[in-house]
Amino acid sequence: MTTRKDFLAAGTGIAAFAALSDVATAAPAPVPPSSSGFTFDQAGFAAIVGKAAKHKLGFGAKDPSDGDIGDVMAMVGTVWQKDLGVAVRDIHAVGIFYHVGAVLGFNDALWNEIFPYREKIAMLSKTFESTEAGAGNPYKTQLDALAKRGASFLVCNNAITGIAHAIAHIEGKSPSATAERFRASLVPGSLVVPAGVWAIGAIQEAGFTYQRVS
Repeated sequence: MTTRKDFLAAGTGIAAFAALSDVATAAPAPVPPSSSGFTFDQAGFAAIVGKAAKHKLGFGAKDPSDGDIGDVMAMVGTVWQKDLGVAVRDIHAVGIFYHVGAVLGFNDALWNEIFPYREKIAMLSKTFESTEAGAGNPYKTQLDALAKRGASFLVCNNAITGIAHAIAHIEGKSPSATAERFRASLVPGSLVVPAGVWAIGAIQEAGFTYQRVS
């Protein structure tokens, strides 16, 4: 059973690979965190959580669940705006994508790239069972609409790294280079954070309400 600790160890690449993959081959050598290539944009994060808004709303997705988080973010925003007369500028919704939910933040090209590995990487199989090859991220349109309304998305680097390292091992490519490329292949409005579980607490400290959607 995959645990949260599996993903918190993904900075080394090896623990996340073990959690993600069913491939019965030797695991790759650990990749030191210092060589992972990830640099946290703290200024970007501060700008997101510090954005002026009367209503700061945080939502978390540990798995895609057919885009439930996008539906909930849109619905809550609509209630504030349409039913309660709050201006869009006074509503700031932030979605946190962690664990396998990180794939919600992958752009069309990256989604299509990892699709063929759904049967080799255990945790991706359910994620892609209702999607089609070459169709891109089925939730991107939904997330784009939210971004246009001012929403932001925080994507877990531990999860990105774990998925990237598992695929890099299968392909025989550099784990760190693959993770770097994955981090650069996200939907608009996204920021990579060190860990989604950290971001959940950090946004609450910054005055956001929070609800886990999936």
